[in-house]
This record gives sequence, structure tokens and C-alpha cells, in this order.
Amino acid sequence: FPYTTLFRSEKNRREDGILRDGIDELLVYIQQAADPLPHELAKLEQDKQTTVDEVMHVAKKAFKLLQNLGKKSKIPELGGIWHSWFGLPFVRFTTRVDPDSESSRLAVAGSVTRLAQMEGELPNGATIVRTALAEMLSGAFQIETLKPDPLPTTKYYPISHKEGVRSWSGGQKLSGSVLLYMAFSNLLMAEGQAAGGVLLMDNPFGSCNHIEFVRLIVALTRQYGVQMIAYTPVVDEEIRRMYRNNVLLRKGGASGLSKRGFTLVQLEQKIYNNG
Repeated sequence: FPYTTLFRSEKNRREDGILRDGIDELLVYIQQAADPLPHELAKLEQDKQTTVDEVMHVAKKAFKLLQNLGKKSKIPELGGIWHSWFGLPFVRFTTRVDPDSESSRLAVAGSVTRLAQMEGELPNGATIVRTALAEMLSGAFQIETLKPDPLPTTKYYPISHKEGVRSWSGGQKLSGSVLLYMAFSNLLMAEGQAAGGVLLMDNPFGSCNHIEFVRLIVALTRQYGVQMIAYTPVVDEEIRRMYRNNVLLRKGGASGLSKRGFTLVQLEQKIYNNG
């Protein structure tokens, strides 16, 4: 019977010690394979902590930038209807989160672990830091701005609030957006980044035609060293005098203006505000 033969063969293997030797060899192999695991696991944990430390460092730097946003968005003395804004930050960031706390570190570590376990390629550095900062803050923060208005007050409005930016008029939204841009530009400049920059605007006076809003925008671009270039068909003399240089563009082609000696581009000779 075949089972009897198999049993006898197995019995002989046991008696000869072949099976025992095989098991011993297997145990030795397993032990040799397992010996490096504690070291490798420790190295993986060390690498993870190093990664968390690096992400934590950059996230805390981003946190500090947000904290300094108020200092770098203070309104200069403008007079007129904006006199009550003098010295106030246009935008401010508030939170009770302590970036140096253990809970903040655990939140960042958790975000790093989740990102590492995602399928596909790892996200770029900016996404990693943004995710880590969001985990650290966990919604426990508020960003508020002043509201450009013909009758401005010193009341701050949360950006995400129903009375925030989304509910403002076109001119208020544009003015607020420009002020936010300049606040961040000034903040980056203070951190050693390139100063000022160029702000290109396509017919901003279509939605922002209140002269005081224009005066606010122009004054702050000068304050923060931002070069503003605005294209507009508006010929309002009061708005045009806000800008040091006015460049006139003429249509050519079928109208034949260029054939009659007119240039297509002309720098207006009239100088406003002493240049």
C-alpha cells in the first residue's frame, strides 16, 4: 500500500536525522534573515523621524510667516476716508495652536505617514508642507481682513464668513485682492525674497471705479514697492492722475492712423503728481 511505503520512508528520514537537520538548517536561515530586521526597522524609524523633522521645520517657518502677516500688512497714513486705518493690519491671522507642542509634531508626523502610504508618486514638497501645516492647524485658526468701503470701519471680517470677501462688491473684491497680494509680497520681501514685483491688471476700473478705492490701491503699491500696470479704456481724468505715467495706444490698420503720421504708442506728456 503506497501510504505504508511513504510512512516507512518518513520514519527512516526521522531516524536518520535528515528531517531534523533540515529543520535546523531552516531555523538557522530564518534567524540569519531576521537578525538585520531590528537594525533595518530602527533605520527606517530614524529616517522617518528625520523626514518629520525636516517637514516640521518648514511647516513652522510657514506658520511664522502667517503670524507675521499682520505686521507686514499695516496700512500707511493715507488720510481722507482711510484715516482710521492708519497703522492697522489689513489682514491678520489668529490661532491658539502652538507649533512647538508635541501635538503639533504628532499631527505633522501623521501627515507624513499618510502621504508616504499613498499609492503612486509622492507629492511635491509644497504639497507636503501645505498638508502638514493644515494638519497642524486642524482648522483652529482664522484669517480676517478689513473691508474696503466708501465708509470704512475698523471691523475685521473672516475671509470665509458670509460677510467676507465673497459677499463684497466688485470694487471691494478687487481692492481687497490687491491689498492681500501686496501684504504677501511685503511679507516675502521681508523674508529675503525678491522685492515688489509687477502687478498686471486688465481694466480694473470697470469694477473698481470708486476714486477712493483707486487711491488706496495706488498708495499701497508705492508703499510696498509693487509696479502696477493697468490696461483700461477709462479716460477719467481723476483716475488717470493717480498714475505717474500714462501710455496711450492707438488703433492702426484699417483706420489708417499710422499712415497719417500718428504713432501707435505714445507716452502722454502730461505729468501728474510731479511724476
